[in-house]
Amino acid sequence: MAADQQRRKSATRMDVAKLAGVAPTTVSAILNGRAAELKLAAATVLRVEEAARELRYLPNAAARALRRQGSRTVGLMWGPGYRDTITAAAVHAHQLGYFTVLLNATGDARDAIMAVRDAGIAGLMCPAGGQQQAFGEELHAAGVPVVWMDPYFTEDHGLPGPLIAIDARIGTRALAKHLVERGHRSLVALTGPNAALPARPTSPEAAGPRYQPLIEAFGDGFSAVYADDWEAGSGRAAIERLLAAGNVPDALFAASDRLAAGAMSACLRAGLQVPGDIAIAGFGNEDFSECLTPALTTVQWPLRKLAQRGVDLLVQTVDQPGTEPQRQVLASELVIREST
Repeated sequence: MAADQQRRKSATRMDVAKLAGVAPTTVSAILNGRAAELKLAAATVLRVEEAARELRYLPNAAARALRRQGSRTVGLMWGPGYRDTITAAAVHAHQLGYFTVLLNATGDARDAIMAVRDAGIAGLMCPAGGQQQAFGEELHAAGVPVVWMDPYFTEDHGLPGPLIAIDARIGTRALAKHLVERGHRSLVALTGPNAALPARPTSPEAAGPRYQPLIEAFGDGFSAVYADDWEAGSGRAAIERLLAAGNVPDALFAASDRLAAGAMSACLRAGLQVPGDIAIAGFGNEDFSECLTPALTTVQWPLRKLAQRGVDLLVQTVDQPGTEPQRQVLASELVIREST
């Protein structure tokens, strides 16, 4: 049987042994960490591990633990921008009686199967998109429960299994309406590196979801500036450069509250009144946002709820196999304060 055909069903120890050209007992010894003790050749170990990855093989003990929900460990796939989400997920999982293991999407996606075997992971929370998604798809194909997280949701791409997502456009659409109703006609979006935002987007669809309603509302009055990173100091420096060039828009939207805090500092230092001369809004609704002077208008991005709901979905999927996968999309929300 060819390897691609074999992957369509759950692989066995015999399948791995046949593909690697070794005895089944050798497969067991290597995957149970006894290769050095038995002085097995490095080439043999490599062959067996490659075969196990190729077939997405879970040893019997691990497979039984997953089937019986005997494991109390869940995996959290690490991705850029997910630090706070991962922390919230780990805390909530602990409250439900689960340990958490962080996984990093590096190397061959098939290595995810080996990580599950080694850590005894019962299921995985995985970001949608990029290399993390490839790891999640490998685990799902091997029968491991996977819940997808997508805080940048625009449409359901049909990933297999449960999904928890956030639609950022709901909150920024409300923000755009709020600013336009107050007479603002030009807006600068301040963002960090690697943002999905061209300086002069040709259409809303050319930008990421949090910017799309603002582009729709302001049209030619919309432009973008970029900070060196996502911290307040870089936001302040970017807006200082903007103001030094004589550009003072009616309103400024910062793609994170940290950038907004830096932008506000730059404007106040330049003698501008906020919101009298320029309205400033952020994104995220971090704890410090209402403590700024003036208090920051921002868009609530429910990352903590995303993490908690994701853990709930994963625990349900692990504890109740065969449950119909749920697709939940959380709404972002405008929080109006003094800065606009």
